[in-house]
Amino acid sequence: MKIKITAFMLALLLFATFLYGCGSNNSSSSVAAEAAKASDGPSRAFSGTPTFIFVNGTSFLKDGNTIYFSQPNKTSSTNKSVPFQVNSMDAATKKIDTLFNCPATYLFLCGDSIFYTGASGVCSMNKKTKTISKIADNSTLLYVDSETSIVYFRKTNSKNDVCSQKIGNSENQKIFSSSATKIFSVSKLDGKLYFVGDSGSSKPVKSTPAYIYTLKSGSSELTQITEDISGQSEAVTQYNDNLTFVDGWIYYTTGAQQSSDSSYQGKLYRISPDGNKKELIDSVDSPDFTIQNGFVYYGHGSDLTYTNAARLDGSQKQDIVGVSGQIVYADKNYVYRYGYDSTNGNFFYRTDLNNDHGKKIIVMQQNKKDKAAGILNELATAAVLGDKIYYTVINVTNKSDGSYTTNAYNYYRINIDGTSNELLSSVDLQKK
Repeated sequence: MKIKITAFMLALLLFATFLYGCGSNNSSSSVAAEAAKASDGPSRAFSGTPTFIFVNGTSFLKDGNTIYFSQPNKTSSTNKSVPFQVNSMDAATKKIDTLFNCPATYLFLCGDSIFYTGASGVCSMNKKTKTISKIADNSTLLYVDSETSIVYFRKTNSKNDVCSQKIGNSENQKIFSSSATKIFSVSKLDGKLYFVGDSGSSKPVKSTPAYIYTLKSGSSELTQITEDISGQSEAVTQYNDNLTFVDGWIYYTTGAQQSSDSSYQGKLYRISPDGNKKELIDSVDSPDFTIQNGFVYYGHGSDLTYTNAARLDGSQKQDIVGVSGQIVYADKNYVYRYGYDSTNGNFFYRTDLNNDHGKKIIVMQQNKKDKAAGILNELATAAVLGDKIYYTVINVTNKSDGSYTTNAYNYYRINIDGTSNELLSSVDLQKK
C-alpha cells in the first residue's frame, strides 16, 4: 500500500507545531534573509488558542517536558467505541503512562487539564491527579478558550446545538441551534467567535460545502463569511490552523488537491474578519499552507510537487523546492515537508532556505524479502517539536484485492539534523 500524503495528514500535523506567522518571494536565499528580519511569531494569532492533538494513533504533542501521543487501543476489538488510547511520556526518561481510552477525535490541553470527547460525551482529565470528569453528555468537543476558561461543544441532537460551559461549572449555555449547519470547530478573535461547519448534510464533507461563519451582532443567527473550504474530510476543516489570523486578515485555503472534482481546487485566500474584503493569494491548487517568519508557504502541483513562498498579499511568489509532499513546518532557516520515492516510499525532507540544499531526515527502510511479499513500512505522520522530530511508522501488508492489513504502529523520535534515531513505543496489532 502506498499511503498518499493528503490534506487530512497535514491537519494531523499542524496541531503540534502550533504554526502562526506570516508570508514572501524572490530566491531562496532572499526569503531566508527577509525571514531573519521577521519576528519569531505572528503579529496575532487567535486569542486563547490552546494546543491540541488529533487522536488517530499517529499524533504527538509536547507540553513542557511531557510528550502526549495516541496509539491504537488493542482492546478495541471488544470495545469498538474507544479504539484509541492517549499516552503521556517523560521526554527525558521515555517512561510512558496510559492516560485514557477514547474514540477517534481530538483533544485540547488547557491549564491543568486535558479536554477530549469520550465515548459518551465531553470529558476532562486533571494532568496531575488523573481524575476524569464529565462535562457534557452526548456531545462533541469543539474548542477550549484558555483565556476565559470556557469549553465549547456541539450536542449530538437533531438541532446541532452549540453550547458553552465555564470550566468548573455544571450548567451550560446554548449559543445557537441550527439543524442546517453542523459545526466542526470554534475559534475566537478579539472577543468574536468564528465557526467552521457544513450544511448539515449527512454526506461526507468532500461533497458537502463547509464554510466559516460568525454570529450576527446581538443574535444567535449565523452569517457565512467564506465560500466552500471543505477540503476532503471533516478532519481538514475542524482545525484552527485553517483560520490563521495575521495583521488583520484571516488566511484559509479551499478544497483538496487530490479530488477529481475541479471545484475543490485548493485556492489560497485571505479575508477580513467581517467577511467584507477578500483577496486571492494564489489560484494554484494549494490545500496545505503554513504561515511563519513573515511568509506564507504553500504546496501545489501534482502530488504537491512544489513549495512556494509569498508575501502576505501574495506578491513576489517563488518556488522553494521541487520535492513532492506536503509542508509540515517552517522556521527561519528550514522548511520541513513530506516526500515520496518509488524505492523506499515516504520520507521526511528538510530544505535549507539559505542555500536551497535539501536533506532527507527520515527514510523508510524496506526489507527486500518483505517488500516482495507486499509487507512495507510507511511513514504516517511527523511532528517537529523543538529540536526533535517525533514520527510514526506503520507496518502494513498489501493484499491482492487491493486491500491491506495494518500489522503494527511504531513510534520514534530523531534529532532535527537526522541523527540519533530512537524507538519510543511499538504496538503489534497481530499479536494476541
